[in-house]
Amino acid sequence: MATANPLLAQHSAEKNSVLVAQSSAAIQGNWRLANMTQPGSPMPMLPTTEQTVEFSAGRISGTGGCNRFNGTYRTPQANQLRIGTLATTFMACEEAVTTQETTFLTALQAAQRYEVTRDGLQITYRIPQGSAVLRFTSQATSPTPPTPTPRPPSGRTYQNRGIASGSIFTQGRQTDATLNIRGNNFTFRLETPSILGLKMESSGTNTRTQSLRNGFIFTGRVRNLASSATFNNSLPAISSCRVEVFNSRVVSSYCDMAIKSTTTRFQGVR
Repeated sequence: MATANPLLAQHSAEKNSVLVAQSSAAIQGNWRLANMTQPGSPMPMLPTTEQTVEFSAGRISGTGGCNRFNGTYRTPQANQLRIGTLATTFMACEEAVTTQETTFLTALQAAQRYEVTRDGLQITYRIPQGSAVLRFTSQATSPTPPTPTPRPPSGRTYQNRGIASGSIFTQGRQTDATLNIRGNNFTFRLETPSILGLKMESSGTNTRTQSLRNGFIFTGRVRNLASSATFNNSLPAISSCRVEVFNSRVVSSYCDMAIKSTTTRFQGVR
């Protein structure tokens, strides 16, 4: 009877692990932070908080223990990871929670490499002393029967005041955001309350809704766009909008124009 060579078996297992780690799709999914480690020792974690991150098709989102965040990421080469500037909500929390959240978000934005193994996700990030590590466990659940795609309640309006930037809003303007959902259709409007009268309104159809605790992330395909730059005339458009709602308030948005390569962002401040 043939006997397996333990050295070959070990080599095969290591090879498979590397292949999984090098696949850019391997990082996609929901992850919960297990610990943060800097040279020498792990950093103490507050037991009453939870830090999570989701990677999905170039978009990153999650919670830092107090505020929700979102942004973009890319994997330029095998196992390399680059995370852009993260936008966050503006909820007030205890000083210790805020400090831990700042450390976590700073670490993410300094990411250099990642590795996915059976134990979870490991992200190596740079610090002045060299490098440190974030370790995550998967939040994937056991397979369940298919369920209908979740959709936000129809006939609802979500609003908030914050700062809009990009396109007609230049470097940042105080803006009112309004998301209206009617069946599979939506309109999303950004409008300055000042005498400037800047306004941008996108309308289209829902393409994806991700349910969150106390909220959801809405993604829509824009069919028409009206703005103060077009004298509020509605014109055909090809773009997409991603709007995050938390506790019935619009907390952030990201809309991009495919043709003109411009983006408009909104960040709620209350």
